[in-house]
Amino acid sequence: MLALGMNHIIVNGTKTKLEGNIIAFDEVLKLATQLRTATVTYSKASGGHSGTMLPGDVVQIQDGTVFNVAVTSGA
Repeated sequence: MLALGMNHIIVNGTKTKLEGNIIAFDEVLKLATQLRTATVTYSKASGGHSGTMLPGDVVQIQDGTVFNVAVTSGA
């Protein structure tokens, strides 16, 4: 069982423990890659939401939220 405020998220297939219930685009990007230009999609967020993140966006997560990060340019 996770401690209060702890969630497991999955970024590009890798399970990561995260404290809190909000994550920013830049934080997802750091978890996935050191590259700065990417497309970030998510699913299974709080309330069943899914979508695409842009720089400056935040997502309210829950246990099991999934993120996929793909390099879009600048590689």
